[in-house]
Amino acid sequence: MFYSEETGQTTTIETYPDSVFADICGGWNLPMCKMSLGADTSHNIFATWTRFDTADVSYYGMGNGELYMSYSADHGSTWAEPINITNSPTPGCYAGECDSDHWSSLDELVDDSLRIFYVNDKDAGGMPQTDDPGEATENPMRYYAYPNPLYEDINDIDDNNEILPTAFSLNQNYPNPFNAQTEISFNLEQAGQVSLDIYDITGAKVTTLVDNNMTAGYHSVVWDASEVASGVYYYRLTTTHGATQVKQAVLIK
Repeated sequence: MFYSEETGQTTTIETYPDSVFADICGGWNLPMCKMSLGADTSHNIFATWTRFDTADVSYYGMGNGELYMSYSADHGSTWAEPINITNSPTPGCYAGECDSDHWSSLDELVDDSLRIFYVNDKDAGGMPQTDDPGEATENPMRYYAYPNPLYEDINDIDDNNEILPTAFSLNQNYPNPFNAQTEISFNLEQAGQVSLDIYDITGAKVTTLVDNNMTAGYHSVVWDASEVASGVYYYRLTTTHGATQVKQAVLIK
């Protein structure tokens, strides 16, 4: 789960059955455990964690961990389908031969990559003192730079060395619900005329926040609704290239 102290909202990143815990995980593990969080300058949030699976266990029945990743482009309101980023199964392995990845530590600042430091346990199970069968093994620490899925390839940058978004998107305002002010961010994969309008629940236009030409890149604007009544509002982003997205904002005073 992901909890936002700012909004009081809790959302689910991934659900996985607790029933596998007693069967495969080994000492001090759960089916999903050892989470770490990071974020980029566009307020996208990234999470990494270890997951164990009954399809990948050692000869002694202990789980080989895999590192998973997910991300949210709307301040944690929704999360992308989790991705297995190490994907190194070694079913049936003996101590010293396993490839169990866990204890990931994600750099708090994400740029073109998620920079991760983690343990590559050569004896599945995860208990520091006495893994079954209790044999001493190498457990190298590894550094992994996993490409940020919300950025283009690091080599595909513009003349100003700015990494550009790969798609048009309107993000959820933050905070939401909000009192008086909230930030609305959006991504433009190409330059053009842009309009960002606010509408009330009846469809009447309340205000226009943006109405001008804008460059490709990551943009944000603050809506000051101090003179507007509490209620549900909709904000619509439109470009001359035919792209349009609408999201809902809740003002509570």
